[in-house]
Amino acid sequence: VGSDDHQVPVVVEDDEFAIIADESTIRPFVGLRGDILRRLPSYKSDWTDGFQPKTVSAVLLLYVACLAPTVSFGGLSAVLTDGNIGVVEFLVSHGVSGIIYSIISGQPMTFIAPTGLTLAFMAALYRFAGLAALPFLPLYGWVGIWTAGMLTILSLGGLAQLIEFCTS
Repeated sequence: VGSDDHQVPVVVEDDEFAIIADESTIRPFVGLRGDILRRLPSYKSDWTDGFQPKTVSAVLLLYVACLAPTVSFGGLSAVLTDGNIGVVEFLVSHGVSGIIYSIISGQPMTFIAPTGLTLAFMAALYRFAGLAALPFLPLYGWVGIWTAGMLTILSLGGLAQLIEFCTS
């Protein structure tokens, strides 16, 4: 106990590259590097293959599958936030974020839709903003900015490797 003899380097092989990592070491940018190396060979074909007639049915299915929950959750959020965020805001935000995500992730046909947890958080934040006499929309915006910043720092820092302690 307490010695470093039990720590053996782990080799994670994935197709064309291997990442050698010590189990106790967090290495920044390793996960990001691996993701880019995995997706780069097929990034162009993901887009060019999508512009074929046989993909029209899949595009329409995803359109309807993403549109239905967005409209329904938008309607519910309009009720829960007294009209501060409604259907139009949900459609615009999910449309823009979906386009940005598909370009950055290299996965043009990704299912992006709101969830019940998102709606529950929004309702709780709206109630908190009312109790604390804070304007809801700026507060909601700052929560999103801080969340995005923290997740970016965590992902660039390679801290996704810590998930093994949550799942083992």
